Amino acid sequence: ETPLQVCSSEEKGRYLVSMEHVDAGRRLLIEKSLFSAVLASPERSVEDIQTLCHAFASLQADERQRVLELFCPAEAAEHGDTARLLGSRGELLESLQQEGRLMLPAEVSIQECQGLFFG
Repeated sequence: ETPLQVCSSEEKGRYLVSMEHVDAGRRLLIEKSLFSAVLASPERSVEDIQTLCHAFASLQADERQRVLELFCPAEAAEHGDTARLLGSRGELLESLQQEGRLMLPAEVSIQECQGLFFG
């Protein structure tokens, strides 16, 4: 059993705090990925957004909800790829879909896909 407590703050999101001394090298936590996706390039593209949304859609509904409960900033970094593609708060996601540049899976709503990138 690990001596960890899950904490939360506006600035950091969720984080772990050890409630006792921890020796160097002690394994405290093993994470299991719910999904993964291979992205097309180091710079995020519309194709990458679509890949992530499809990987997300492959999850069961309860698993998608667990992903959406993870910490994610409400706004994208000003000059980052996410802001460039989706807008600072995801306002461009719907227009990408309407233009046919982004084909979202039927299993998830546009709001759920938006939740992958914005809190």
